[in-house]
Amino acid sequence: MVPMLDHQPEEPLYCQLAGALRARMDTDEFPPGSTLPSETTLAVAYAVGRDVVRQALTVLHNESLVTMSGGRPALVREDRPKKIVWAPSGALVHTRMPTAEERTGLGMAEGVPLIIVTTDNGAYLHAADRVEVRVMGADETG
Repeated sequence: MVPMLDHQPEEPLYCQLAGALRARMDTDEFPPGSTLPSETTLAVAYAVGRDVVRQALTVLHNESLVTMSGGRPALVREDRPKKIVWAPSGALVHTRMPTAEERTGLGMAEGVPLIIVTTDNGAYLHAADRVEVRVMGADETG
């Protein structure tokens, strides 16, 4: 059953719709790897315009919950086990969005940030949806 949206909202309709779709993903109504209904189907089901659907899908895309590819329905991202990356004490760890070349080279979905671990030996790039960075203490080894 599709929950109704409040058309006299404190919260914009696209945010309500993103929340409703997120909840349906959380309950595995839309499991990882599944395709979401088309923009038109979602617009009819939730009694909103396609522009509201597009905005909601953009929110989910920016949260790395779905991938979108021109003209095709959004795809719920697959859960990937995260690899542990050990950063030595004193390493600089930061994030940024990848260039198109970096995204292609690392096989990353659009909208996923990079985690960069910089040590004395250089900078190492990782897709943020695939790794968990841990900093080594004096008594730990990676």
